[in-house]
Amino acid sequence: MSVEKEGYTKKEFNYALEVFDKFPKSEIFVIPVRLDNCKIPYEKLNDYEHIDLFPNWGEGKKRILQAMKVPTPETYKNLRTAMLLSIIPGIGHIYIGKKVKGILILIIEFFFSVYIFSSLVSPSLIGPLALIGFWAIWIWQIFNLRKLAKQVL
Repeated sequence: MSVEKEGYTKKEFNYALEVFDKFPKSEIFVIPVRLDNCKIPYEKLNDYEHIDLFPNWGEGKKRILQAMKVPTPETYKNLRTAMLLSIIPGIGHIYIGKKVKGILILIIEFFFSVYIFSSLVSPSLIGPLALIGFWAIWIWQIFNLRKLAKQVL
């Protein structure tokens, strides 16, 4: 597109820039992409991050998909790893960056385990209740991790 010429395309582009200004910079509305090593003609667009496709087409395409939050094979690999780590309560949450939540789950499950094993030594009602609590939190943390991992990864 020639930005030097007047015409309908330039009018549309200027309107798009006006709409672009209404969105916060943190929200993705438009992804500026350079197909070639050229100067960006609008000063407004220099303030925004852009994606270059010309040095490495594959890397540029990957960055566009990441910006659009389209899952990539790498995302599924990380999700699979997080789910496998969730076998140990809380570790999957720590893996995806939810450290406080993961540590809390780990601590709670540790105390449930202590109650379960102490009830083996001296049987009481606390043991079966602790076992139910342990399994309930363990199952919940797996489903919670899956939901969080899809947002984070």
